[in-house]
Amino acid sequence: MLRGWWSWIVTMCLLAAPGWAVPVHILTTGDMHGALKGSLMDGYQIGGAAAMMAAWKANEDYAPGKFLVLSAGDNIGYSPLSNALEGEPDVEVMNAMGFSASAVSMQEFAFGRGQLLRLGAQATFPFLAANLINTAGGPVEVAKPYVMIDIQGVKVAVIGLITQSLPASVNLGLMKIAPYEPALRMYTQEARIKGAQAVVVVSSLAYPDLLALAHAVADLHIPLMIGGFNHDVGQGIIPDTDTWAITDGLRWSTYGRIDLEVDADGARVTSIKQVSLAQRNATLDPAVEAIIDKNMQKLGPDYNKPVGIDTAGLWRSTTGLSFALATWRIADPNAEFAANNAGGMRQDLPAGPFTKADVINMLPFDDKLYRIAITGQQLIDLTSPHGDQIALCGLGVNDGKCTVLRSGEPLDLKKTYHLIVDDYLYINCDGMKKADAAPVIVFPDWRIPLYKWLTEHDTVKGHPVEKALTLTKIVKFNENGLIAEPPPTPVP
Repeated sequence: MLRGWWSWIVTMCLLAAPGWAVPVHILTTGDMHGALKGSLMDGYQIGGAAAMMAAWKANEDYAPGKFLVLSAGDNIGYSPLSNALEGEPDVEVMNAMGFSASAVSMQEFAFGRGQLLRLGAQATFPFLAANLINTAGGPVEVAKPYVMIDIQGVKVAVIGLITQSLPASVNLGLMKIAPYEPALRMYTQEARIKGAQAVVVVSSLAYPDLLALAHAVADLHIPLMIGGFNHDVGQGIIPDTDTWAITDGLRWSTYGRIDLEVDADGARVTSIKQVSLAQRNATLDPAVEAIIDKNMQKLGPDYNKPVGIDTAGLWRSTTGLSFALATWRIADPNAEFAANNAGGMRQDLPAGPFTKADVINMLPFDDKLYRIAITGQQLIDLTSPHGDQIALCGLGVNDGKCTVLRSGEPLDLKKTYHLIVDDYLYINCDGMKKADAAPVIVFPDWRIPLYKWLTEHDTVKGHPVEKALTLTKIVKFNENGLIAEPPPTPVP
């Protein structure tokens, strides 16, 4: 106790002394989406909790207690491990890594209010959302408005905010999301009355919302606002304010390091950087990796049993995409084509044996597969809703001429064909909705055709996926029209 008081007294003396300032170090990430193991993309290991912990120790001289460690939320969900165990492995890992607080976002409600309460009880850090209120307008049980943290003798108030952009499908029950500014003003004032020497906002707000909020509360002189939700990575000082904003984090693949200095006049950012984790041979923190592996064993044999084998790895944007699209088209004899955008595929399939868990990590979302009617002209007029390319299986392009691979006939621009597409791409692609306003659900889970094909085709060493299934050309569309693009040979 005396040692703690001595630290506080020394810090207060420094804050009061002219020319003295006390540093506060912060690490931040967010939008982790349950991807504790990271992902494999184009031959690189991208992120992962154990890789991030190793990077913190190696690059930032990290040790729990020396840093504030903050998450912008969306910590859980999407991966087979997080979904099966309802976020508990994610919280266990965050505890071990020394997280100080987390904002609340969409995925925190993925398993219901009761499970969020249980995760909060499991966590050694608080969930924060100052603008998440009950029917009486007060704080809710699942999240605190803010927390006061003593870091290196400096009292820092971390105030949480939840985005108002949650989709309607998120069930908040009797809770509701209030406007940002009144909540932030109220709790900033309260925290400063209670002795906060610095105020930091951690939130699930996208950058445009942070920009507007920082201008609205510029008079509060908050040095740092952390955001997330839409997977953007960026940082900068917001014009005409004293506030820096940072949004970073996607599936444990990026983090931010921010240094504040605090003196008698307030707090300010002195340095800020962002780090992306992409390595050929990733260094992993053994303690964090052991926690993840322990939880992986809880999934049972169905998830960890090999379901197929490939030689060099199937890359998400090329051969992996071809593999999924080919199984979709094969599974429906009424469809000539299958389409997807590479964004729905989140990682590669590793070289060698791969498991059901690997397939779910490649296709983590619970999308449905639709069959739509579409003319040849509408097919080649398709454009991506997100600026990336739509990949199409079943259409051949040679010397500018299009051929339907299933029949070998030239593409007839006036003829009606059938296209398999996931519901997400259909909903967001105006050309598809215009072609067919009443799509037919052919599979309730877009992984079913892939599992079906793997069950019917025993892929083993010497007879891998690449030999058992012809990975035909995928044709890609973008704003410039049709582009023929054969999958390249993966490089180990």
